[in-house]
Amino acid sequence: MRSKNQRSCFLEMGCGWWALYASIAVVLSYIAEKTCFFTKIANPFCENLIIYKWHQRCYDKSQSTQNNSKGGTDLKIAFWSNGRGRACVTSNLACISVLSALDCPEDRTIIFENHRNIINLESTLFNHYSNREVKENYQYEVESGLGKVLRIVEQGEEITKERLYCQTRDYLGKRLFYLPSNDRSAQNLEYYMEREAVRTMRFLEQHSDRVLVDTTAAPLVSSRKILQKADMVVVNLSQNLQFLEHFFRNYSSIQKRAFYLVGNYDANSQLTRGEIMKRYNISGSRIGVIPHNVHFSDAISNGQIIPFLLKNYSSPAHAENHDFMVAAREAVGLFHYQIRKYERGGGEE
Repeated sequence: MRSKNQRSCFLEMGCGWWALYASIAVVLSYIAEKTCFFTKIANPFCENLIIYKWHQRCYDKSQSTQNNSKGGTDLKIAFWSNGRGRACVTSNLACISVLSALDCPEDRTIIFENHRNIINLESTLFNHYSNREVKENYQYEVESGLGKVLRIVEQGEEITKERLYCQTRDYLGKRLFYLPSNDRSAQNLEYYMEREAVRTMRFLEQHSDRVLVDTTAAPLVSSRKILQKADMVVVNLSQNLQFLEHFFRNYSSIQKRAFYLVGNYDANSQLTRGEIMKRYNISGSRIGVIPHNVHFSDAISNGQIIPFLLKNYSSPAHAENHDFMVAAREAVGLFHYQIRKYERGGGEE
């Protein structure tokens, strides 16, 4: 049996060790917040801290909506790249929007694209081939989705929030809403987008918490207008030196409002996240990565991104897709950190 003095000594030693551990954790968390270098040592602290801040933002916003019918600052955010086909703009937007919806149940996010493509937001979120009846009924509609909203905005018609959301496809318990451009409206899509892109974004912004636009790199007038009026531009970078040099030489105005996202990220490339940060003087809180992952790519091509992210969302450390999910969730946390800075009036870092 230990004496009271011995037990007291052990207790004091234990408290001392815990205090030391807590101090080290605070210091490492601070370093991780400032750098977020995706190293094996810093990453757990960075991940937990950024995700905590992201959850805290969602909690703060859910509290504020009780006293504010607008629910905070609404945002227009363009997802864009300076080159076509390499930066995974569509899959990055889909990934970010789904993960955001999972953690911010009070938010309503509307997503759409200003162009038509075989691989689009709808094809990543919804597998047509799993329910042909739904697809056929949808094709026979005379006018719906983005085409109808563009026409309503152009003609200055009154439209209620309920009528607007009837034009969308909703996902994840009415947190994420996709505004499709169906086959019949595709022929005149750019004609209407060129004329009404800005007013349509403002209109959608009034009825949601944020609007995310998959903006084509093609030299369209609508793309130029969307990039000019967006509150934030998520610049999707490629690990290609020519693409990087082209962007940082020619788009200084976008850089002031940019959050950077490296899609299909390969940690073995010479142009790692850290190297891109160093080369172009980018702060660690303004750049995230979506790593290359064959299962994620398959989910995109099969219209199964939501089941994939739901299945792997809380995957254990030994799981096959754990590293992918850690990086993707960290990217979303950094994305929301920049949103919160904008809401508080923060400037460029």
